[in-house]
Amino acid sequence: MKSNGLPVIAQKELRDHFKSKKFLLIFGIFLIITIIGMVSGVAEYNKNLQQYNDRQSVADDDEYNMGGFGWGGKPSIMTIYLGVSGLIITLGAILGIAMGFDLISKEKETKSLKILLSHPIYRDEVINGKALGGLMALAIALGITFIVTFAILLISGIVPEGDELSKILVYGGAAFLMILSYFALSLFMSTVANDSGKALVYTLVIFVALMSLPMLVNGR
Repeated sequence: MKSNGLPVIAQKELRDHFKSKKFLLIFGIFLIITIIGMVSGVAEYNKNLQQYNDRQSVADDDEYNMGGFGWGGKPSIMTIYLGVSGLIITLGAILGIAMGFDLISKEKETKSLKILLSHPIYRDEVINGKALGGLMALAIALGITFIVTFAILLISGIVPEGDELSKILVYGGAAFLMILSYFALSLFMSTVANDSGKALVYTLVIFVALMSLPMLVNGR
């Protein structure tokens, strides 16, 4: 007998995430801080662009082409996104962890997992459905964030060109995969841990270790 539990569970999880105060609070903080970072980055970009234009208007072209005065080239829009990349990755990872650490363990604690599995539904459909629902919620959240950041650029009169637009899309995809990896990690810990507290602790230990790794490597 074929079960249609996967799409049903995924849709339910998606609705539950966007009804969750925890998800909405962390996503709201994530969005607000990203907006603040973007506004600051746009101001810095415009300042650097104005300085670049001033230098171009008063300096001799040959001297600038030869790099005689050591001036840099035209600032790139990607510097704005790179400036907020730490915020997006860190807060996005926290959002992914918060979404996943109790997805399965909470069902164990409330005994609702046994009730759920008593229906004609497979165990893997429960886990995959919860994972799919969380993935869709993260995709929507990150999609909204990047639409807002792009709107800030346009409102500020900054229009990305073809090459820069492709770089922004690649950056967005990489950020999504990074955040998704933390969600998958927390979901895995939620599956193997006995309770939500242990799942959260295990995930945070790995999160801190991974975030500290670049500093340890650079410090050598």
